[in-house]
Amino acid sequence: MQGARQGFALALTGALTVLPSVSGEQAVTILLENSEPVTGSSKGAEARDIYLGKLFGFAAVGRALEARRGAGGAASDTTPLLARMAQEVALLARKKGYLREAGAVILIELLRSARSDSVATLLQAAPALEEWLCSPVEVRSTVMPCVHGLTLSQSADAETLLLALELADRLPGAWKSRCPVLPAGEAGAVLEREHLGRLLPALLSSTSAHPRTHCVWGIITRMLLKSPAGTVEAFWEVACEQSLFTSSHERKCASASYHLSRSKPLRQVSRL
Repeated sequence: MQGARQGFALALTGALTVLPSVSGEQAVTILLENSEPVTGSSKGAEARDIYLGKLFGFAAVGRALEARRGAGGAASDTTPLLARMAQEVALLARKKGYLREAGAVILIELLRSARSDSVATLLQAAPALEEWLCSPVEVRSTVMPCVHGLTLSQSADAETLLLALELADRLPGAWKSRCPVLPAGEAGAVLEREHLGRLLPALLSSTSAHPRTHCVWGIITRMLLKSPAGTVEAFWEVACEQSLFTSSHERKCASASYHLSRSKPLRQVSRL
């Protein structure tokens, strides 16, 4: 079934790419108007198919727009359309846990296809995305047992962190300062020991992808490869030894799987 969804999305992307008579706005309208509503009587599998169909549909429209632009298509301003799609995807992705990671990846693609000078306008027109990206990270003493006697409660999740890290180079300064998972200074400081504590709740939530490795670990690996000496050791100590390895079996598995499958480049440069 998953393969069929991907095949239909690929076919839709190809069709929209070579049929410029169907605008992106028309494609989104058709997608929304012809999607079955999810009601109280919808069964779990039926609701899942509807939600995933819409999500894959938005991904197809976004990739078709990018393909048209790459092929020298019309250079019209797509900011309103991208904002509309970003709002719909953000609302949809937060309905169910199984939609969040894919939704975040689609949002990253949409914002990377926007003009750099239009990102602030796009975010203002997509309040659901703004809310997700600016989700707070809280440290409390009454919710979850965690590291060094502290207990963590999170609003920001692994997808919030994924969005923030992948889009940091495109976010205006004012928006970066409103994103709690990003440090106040340089972007590279996000993995420094002093800031890692704020990321732990989001990293812990990445096991929602179990048994897969969540996408957020990919960009963390790339950032570690570019980080100064000592950062890898600090990340291992704070995020893995003091957090993931002291938690559930899924989180232990996530940490072990990550370092077995993703840390080979780090070991090759003798930094782990």
